[in-house]
This record gives sequence, structure tokens and C-alpha cells, in this order.
Amino acid sequence: MKQDHENGKKPHKKKPIHDGHRGRMRDRYLKTGLTGFQPHEILELLLFYAIPRKNTNPLAHELLDRFGSLDRVFAAEPHQLRDIPGMTDNSVVLIRLLRDLYYHQVINEQLLIPLGSGQLAGEFFKKLYRFEQREVIRVAFLDDQLRLLHCIVLSEGHPNASALSVRQLTEASILYSSNLLILAHNHPNGLPVASGDDISTTRYLVPALRQCEIHLVDHIIVGDGEYSSMRECGTFLGL
Repeated sequence: MKQDHENGKKPHKKKPIHDGHRGRMRDRYLKTGLTGFQPHEILELLLFYAIPRKNTNPLAHELLDRFGSLDRVFAAEPHQLRDIPGMTDNSVVLIRLLRDLYYHQVINEQLLIPLGSGQLAGEFFKKLYRFEQREVIRVAFLDDQLRLLHCIVLSEGHPNASALSVRQLTEASILYSSNLLILAHNHPNGLPVASGDDISTTRYLVPALRQCEIHLVDHIIVGDGEYSSMRECGTFLGL
């Protein structure tokens, strides 16, 4: 039998074997959302849009094996993701972008909504620390009715007096036109219980900021999926 090209016909190009699989995955998602999707299937589908023309199923499994869960994949730092064979720059950016979009949405949904109690503030910050595996210090800036105006990452590392200078907080307060703030940090590998350093730093900051006409409303600690309010726990007593 002669080859097609010998008959003047162009040989048929075979479609990549995974094209049909990708189409079926997309159709399934559009019909049902993520209902019924396994974690590796969610990652596989996501990686379609960063890694074209390649089977992303093995990479999805490798990410879950390395980090343990979807949340931990999204919590991974870029250098950790790049260590996984098969991860491209586009796939690293896509995963990081989704995490940052989550943070952006959480803050936007809270804007101009009061954070006037430890519970309200704690629930808000608990969402923001969902993916953090390192200590991060955040500050929420409020208006006179304790409604959220801005929330920023102030620094990374243990929240001691050197990391949380009065000057740094004062400059941020001026920048965001707010003299009411809520401080927050997380204990990535521990309970949301104030340490001795947490207490001493907070008791240093409250009167020091007050001299600059800035009021520290609360200091929230997040850990192990829970939170505590240092004000409601009595840490602010005597100030």
C-alpha cells in the first residue's frame, strides 16, 4: 500500500493524545463546576492554562505528593514550586496569582465593614492567613466607625519591637489617613496564644502609638485555623 504522500496527499497529522482529555475536562467543569473533582484533577485542569500540549496529570500528582494538599500547594513559595520538575515560569505565576487574588477578594469584601469586635477582626484575619506558612505581620487601618479602609502586609518575621517600630506604623497611618489600627500576626506552627514577646511588644506599642495620636484597637493572633484577640484576652490591661 502506498503512503498518502506518494499519492500526492498530505499525511494526516494526529492530534495529541491529550487534546480530547482536555476538552472533556473543560466541558465537565463548565457543566458541574468543581463538584466531584478530585484535588489532582483541579490542579491538572488549572495547569492546562500554563502548560500547553502536555499531560499535566503527573505534575498535579507530584505537587500534591510534595506539599500534601491543595492549600499547601497554593501556600508554596515560588522557589519551592520551581523545584518541582515540569513546573514552568507560567505555572508558578498562575498558582501565585490565584493565591493573591484570594487575598485581594477577602480584603475587598471587607472594605467599609466594621471590625469592631475581636470576633469580627479574628474571622477576617483568619481568612488572610489561610495559606501562610511563614510569620507575616499585617495591619488593618480603620475609619472612625471601625470600618476597614486598608489592610497591608507590614513585614515578615516575628512581631517584636524591631519589626514593629512606632515610626513604621506612624508613617503607614499617615499614608492611609487612619489613626485606628488593628495589628495581626500568625503562628504558622502553633496555637494562637500570645507569647511573652507578643505581650511585651503590644504593651510597648499601645502607649508609644498613643503619643502619636494613634490608637491600637486590637492585636489578633492566628494559628492552627483559629484566632485570639489580645484585647479580649486581657493583654491590654494596665495600659
